[in-house]
Amino acid sequence: GIAYREGGRLYNTATIYSPEGYPLYRQRKRYVGRLERRLWGFDRWSGDYGVVDIGGAKLGVAVCADFWSFPEAALELFLGGADLFINPSYMFSMEGHWIKANLSRALDFYTPVVGVDMASFPLSTKRYIFRGGGLSHVIVPPSTGEEANSWWASGASTADGWVRLKLGSGEDMGVYSIDVQGVSSLRRDWWRRMRGVELEEWIREARKRHRAGVLVDPRRPHQVGGQTG
Repeated sequence: GIAYREGGRLYNTATIYSPEGYPLYRQRKRYVGRLERRLWGFDRWSGDYGVVDIGGAKLGVAVCADFWSFPEAALELFLGGADLFINPSYMFSMEGHWIKANLSRALDFYTPVVGVDMASFPLSTKRYIFRGGGLSHVIVPPSTGEEANSWWASGASTADGWVRLKLGSGEDMGVYSIDVQGVSSLRRDWWRRMRGVELEEWIREARKRHRAGVLVDPRRPHQVGGQTG
């Protein structure tokens, strides 16, 4: 996230932009650690997580440790309709844990996860300016019946193959096409196999017990997690 000031408070904030470069939505970080408060003066935020329908996918964004260190962000975003999780982070430690935790979130909800981290050093200087960093990744569960059946037939002993793209520590760029609809179509079977219940029934009951993210229309100004524009 980046620093974003609003109403006299400073928030660690991730911004979703349109293909044309316009801000669609700003998501604030809910859990602000001691280091963030003392060094940079970030405030804790207690509002809802927003789910942004960009057409073809509904994005759920949680900043840094909100996603990989606490389970409720992914749950709330999923209950709000997210079918793709985005996790911008600055991993100055626990880099290995980050990917494993995000893989756990993908397993929890059979939902793709994109983890984005700053580079340890820029290509222009090749000199380290940050401690840690790098290892951005894309995690995608099987999106076709053939792929899913092959995974189960192999014994399903590991989901490491779900990590489809993983970058190094330096400045880099990767492109991976995610079949969001394909993954979504197999999610119901995952729920039957792993939870023994229909997906819709589970969501309906979970919403009675847990806070759910809010579906926001990026075409309209809103107050959830910040403002558009």
